[in-house]
Amino acid sequence: MIEFPKQPDFPEQHTAVAVGTINMSQQAIRVLIENATEKASILTIARVAAIQSIKQTANLIPLHLPGRIIGVQVDFDINVELACLKATLTVQAHSNGSIATEALTGLNLALLSVYDMMKDVDRNMMLSGIRLESETSRSEEHTSALQSRSDLVRR
Repeated sequence: MIEFPKQPDFPEQHTAVAVGTINMSQQAIRVLIENATEKASILTIARVAAIQSIKQTANLIPLHLPGRIIGVQVDFDINVELACLKATLTVQAHSNGSIATEALTGLNLALLSVYDMMKDVDRNMMLSGIRLESETSRSEEHTSALQSRSDLVRR
């Protein structure tokens, strides 16, 4: 039997922000901008995929203890010159621990759903730069430590 440590009765509010990019061809970026696939709105479906996957994180990651999600925001930024789509996902939850896993799960599924809907246009798309940008709670802030790790990766 796996025993879990006793959790406080009043979990803290946590916020986690994850970012990532999907790089694609110029043709694919034009299709994305025009939403010219035969499927539904690409970015709307990607938002739904992110939210659904966040809610299912505990079913996907063994022994993960979920928090109570109170807010999700998924933003997309299309860069035509670089032919890429940047996704930023923010999750807020009442939790006794980190919600980084929820944020990273949601981000990955948002980008994967874009890949899935666009694969007929460009099979060479590449997901990159997926990382936890920040995580904060009422009592502690992890942003500076994450920034330090991010700087090391870029060198």
